[in-house]
Amino acid sequence: HLAPALGLGLQTFSFAGLYSNHQDIAPKYASILLAITNIFGSMPGVVGVPFTGWLLDHTDSWNVSLFGPTLFFYITGAWVYVRWGSAERLALPGDEDA
Repeated sequence: HLAPALGLGLQTFSFAGLYSNHQDIAPKYASILLAITNIFGSMPGVVGVPFTGWLLDHTDSWNVSLFGPTLFFYITGAWVYVRWGSAERLALPGDEDA
C-alpha cells in the first residue's frame, strides 16, 4: 500500500513545472494557456467520479474500477507528454519577445 501513496506524493513535484511552463512557452498568453489546461485538468474530476462509480457497480472490484483507469490515464499522459511535449517558446502573433 506504500507504492500508490508514494507515487501520488511524488506527483506533486510536477506542479512546479505545470505552472511555470505556461510562462516559459508563451509569456503573453500564459494566463489563457493556464485557463485552458485547468479546464482539461478538471475534467477527470467531473467525468471520472461518476465513471468510477458506474465501473464499481458493474465490476464489484475496486482494483478494476479505481486503479485500472488511474493506470490507463497515467500511462497515456506520460506517452502524450513524451510524444508531443516541448518547452520551446511558441512564436505567436503579437508576441514581440518570441
